[in-house]
Amino acid sequence: MIDEEIQVNLKSEVGSTCNCLQACTSIEYDAETSQATYDWEKQMMAYQENMSDPDLLNSVFSRLTIYYKDAQFITSHRSELYGLADFLAGCGGLLGLTSGFSILSLVEIIYYLTLRLCNNYSQEKENKRNDTENDKSDKAKV
Repeated sequence: MIDEEIQVNLKSEVGSTCNCLQACTSIEYDAETSQATYDWEKQMMAYQENMSDPDLLNSVFSRLTIYYKDAQFITSHRSELYGLADFLAGCGGLLGLTSGFSILSLVEIIYYLTLRLCNNYSQEKENKRNDTENDKSDKAKV
């Protein structure tokens, strides 16, 4: 049986064109095979069967018994090695390491530029107001 199983596996691997990945969940059992002679005549006597039946005497019997070595089994669950968050964190870490730049630095630059623009705009507006007030006061003096 083992030789036949090996031959079947070899034939299926040679002609197989499937490049499929393994399943995400799988259960594997460690298999061991053994064999022994099967004394079916003694078993029939133990079951008190009629041994004089000609169909029974000319028959060939075999018996397959499956036992589990352990009561437990180990399952394996496959999942992605790197998710999207892990990928982004890795890229950000490499960028920060190589260029000394981070997303926080980008936020600080945007914050600084925004404050600078608002401050320049408000100072310019205040300067215009002061200029118009000075022009009015100069005209009032004359």
